[in-house]
Amino acid sequence: MDRDSSRWWDWTAAGVFFVAMLVAAGRLLSTNWIPHLEYVWILVSLGVVLGLALGKSLFSRRVVVWLAIGYSLIIIPWQLSQATEDALGWGERLASLGGRLIFSLAQLSSRQPVDDFILFLTFVSILFWIISVFSGYALTRHGNILAAVLPGGLAIIILHTYDWAVPERIWYLGLFLFLAFFLYGRINYINSSRDWKQRRIFITPEANLDISTAVLISAGVLVLLAWTMPLTLSPSPAANRFWNDLVKPWDDLKQRFKDAFAAIQGTTAVGARDFYSDNLALGLGNPLGDAVLFTVQVPEAARDLPRLYWRGRVYDEYTDGNWTTTADSIAEFDPDEEGFDPAGSGYGPQSTFYFTTYITNQSLLYLLPEPFWISRAGEYKYFPVGDERVDMVMMRTTRNLKAGEMYSTRSRLTNPTVLQLRQAGEDYPQGVTERYLQLPENFSPRIKNLALEITRGAETPYDKATIVTDYLRQEIDYVERIQAPPPDTDLMEWFLFDSKEGFCNYYATAGVLMLRAVGVPARLAVGYAEGEPNDDRTVYNILQKDAHAWMEVYFPEIGWVEFEPTVSQSPIIRPEGVAIEDPSGGEMAPLTPRETDYFRSDEDLSDDESAVVGYQMDYLRIIAWVIIVGLGITAALFYWRFEFGKTAYRAPAAIMAFLERRHLPVPSFLVNWARWSEQTPIARAFAAVNQCLRWLGKPQPSAATPAERAEKLRELIPEAGEEIDNLTTEHQIALYSPRDGNLPIARQASQIIRYKTIRRLINRFFS
Repeated sequence: MDRDSSRWWDWTAAGVFFVAMLVAAGRLLSTNWIPHLEYVWILVSLGVVLGLALGKSLFSRRVVVWLAIGYSLIIIPWQLSQATEDALGWGERLASLGGRLIFSLAQLSSRQPVDDFILFLTFVSILFWIISVFSGYALTRHGNILAAVLPGGLAIIILHTYDWAVPERIWYLGLFLFLAFFLYGRINYINSSRDWKQRRIFITPEANLDISTAVLISAGVLVLLAWTMPLTLSPSPAANRFWNDLVKPWDDLKQRFKDAFAAIQGTTAVGARDFYSDNLALGLGNPLGDAVLFTVQVPEAARDLPRLYWRGRVYDEYTDGNWTTTADSIAEFDPDEEGFDPAGSGYGPQSTFYFTTYITNQSLLYLLPEPFWISRAGEYKYFPVGDERVDMVMMRTTRNLKAGEMYSTRSRLTNPTVLQLRQAGEDYPQGVTERYLQLPENFSPRIKNLALEITRGAETPYDKATIVTDYLRQEIDYVERIQAPPPDTDLMEWFLFDSKEGFCNYYATAGVLMLRAVGVPARLAVGYAEGEPNDDRTVYNILQKDAHAWMEVYFPEIGWVEFEPTVSQSPIIRPEGVAIEDPSGGEMAPLTPRETDYFRSDEDLSDDESAVVGYQMDYLRIIAWVIIVGLGITAALFYWRFEFGKTAYRAPAAIMAFLERRHLPVPSFLVNWARWSEQTPIARAFAAVNQCLRWLGKPQPSAATPAERAEKLRELIPEAGEEIDNLTTEHQIALYSPRDGNLPIARQASQIIRYKTIRRLINRFFS
């Protein structure tokens, strides 16, 4: 071990300490309390390297603290973000991580159990990072064995206190104690070696090996004795009462900790909290609250749409008060691969929407109609349409989302005009008519007659859909909860002709069935209504009470279009559109957005999106590489310092000898380098006096003694007088006594002298 400016270093001690800290992290990993504990292992590895490097460095304690904080702010979020979805970009990972932490802390502050593991993972990551950095620093800066091993040992003991069910895991503590005892013996031996060296006591290599072996055996014996010694002592009743009184004030704090780390009570996932399933019963209704379920950041292009709906599922088959879907095709989706082609028209501006969920363990994704890319891996259920297009019924993620996580989706924003919808015609695909004109076998004739009667005279499917929508909004009253209908009653008949009141499930179901009865394909969609926008309509808060059902009507060459029959929601007002003259003499709807200039192609959008995502990834990749390269350079410098330092000092003499043997001229810089390398370390430190005198413009003659040079420098920079005296004293001890002088004191003094000289030069320049 070398001692340098009160810095300690020994490769064996550093290696043993590194393994001991990995054992402590391995004890946490063995609990399997939560997913992704392996990132704590990585953090401990990086923290140990950083702590050892900072301890060995010549930085002051204040600089070390700031460097440790800086590395912490980069490395810890970098590792924690790995616990989010792998397919996400770095920016979205960090956003999801921050959202989850904020939501978890909000739950904790309101005294609710926190069921997201990210809070516990963050806590143990920060704790083990601090332990590893602090312990590594204490070992190399001060050679403090207690500060190096005690934090890790306490961590293992605390972990075993809460994870005692598997007896074999106690061997983590045994292995840690063995390494700690060996580390203590190693440091104690090297301290003694330094004393022996100063006292001129020579130790043979064989004796060194014997001492190291004895330390190793002693550490093993101590651990075995501790493991086999019986414990016969038991606490007295008085001691028990004293302990209970002592810890009673901490009971509330213990409960807070239980709430904070509720997620570690088991490793099985909680059932996904999705509010819509494969079946939907109309039900009796249930008033919902104002809690925010998710927020959506919308692009500027979406502000021109008459209404936004966040669709979760669609249903195509209705029977006796229940909706189901007959779709049985399921496909997986990977965001890294090409997206899917929705069954809509394929025109309209393409925009990206960003969702932040506050639903615990959400798997069902709420999307805009016509999505063609989603940032989360998952699977979707669909009807095949042909030409590789899909009519998506629903999509769920492979891994449930935690509250505070984020996902994004790209959708085509179709905003057809009234004129386009009227001119869409009735040339429906076969799959649409087969699925979306279905009526129950016992469908009520009264409902069919009502639909035919109110739509008599309507010339287009759009007119029929508008008439049915307006009828329901005008004739039916909205209530959040209905009374149970009489037994053996057709729910739709009772809703339309008897009670004439209900909520969105009944409004939308009646509208879909009435349109199907007059030959217009329609279906039921469920999810959430638009929600509450902010002032500039860039962010929408979707609340529990925004849960909604609406009807969607199919128009050839356009796709599915929403209609709002529920009177509690504001009506959808679409642009009328302007007809242009057909070259054949008639009128036609204006060009579709696909044929206008404002349409953005997939290729254009892909370039823009990849630029943003690429910037985020490049930025964070640069940070990661800076950390890796910095640690690599630090390790290389240490290796060079301890393995090749002496060789470097011998290099100039070897080069000079080579040149002289071949009668080649020797450069003056090489001569000076050789003289420098031949000096003792104390003499190299004292060279700071000559250097500072030259900087100050007062070089001394070669005949001047070291004491005279030092006195001259003291006159020029009196504020460095103490350091000059210390350096001169150690230099004289090395020259005129059998002792070597205190090299750390000399080096520290030389650095301070240079610093104060530079400061004096700067002050002189500006004055």
